[in-house]
Amino acid sequence: MSRPEAVAKLGSDEATARAASLHDNVEEGVRFASLPLVSALCMMAQRWDMPNVNLGPHFDRFVKEQIEQGRFQNASEVVRAGLRLLEEHEVSHAERLAELKRQINQAFDDPSPGRPAGEVFDELEARYRHDLRQKAPEPGS
Repeated sequence: MSRPEAVAKLGSDEATARAASLHDNVEEGVRFASLPLVSALCMMAQRWDMPNVNLGPHFDRFVKEQIEQGRFQNASEVVRAGLRLLEEHEVSHAERLAELKRQINQAFDDPSPGRPAGEVFDELEARYRHDLRQKAPEPGS
């Protein structure tokens, strides 16, 4: 990674520019007594775009249980599996929403005449009264 790339990745404040400068010196072959620290800084710079996630006690226990049960080797595998499920859910939700919108638009575009609301309500009321008569106990029982 070149110095401009490192500075862009790290940001522009003085500390990050210094870390990028140290990175350049290491790449040029200059050996420092603190080479492990410089390497660590460079590796951290590459990982700063990765979020640090606090799962909370419930999910911490869940992740540990999944690893102990042998289903996963480490926490990253558990998190990736969860993210895959979330992604599948989101895609499925988006597809269902698109299908619903398509059906709504199709209904609005349908040239067949609609039914008057009064007619629909009269039919619903007749069904309701019929259902009540069917459920009502017979007199004398």
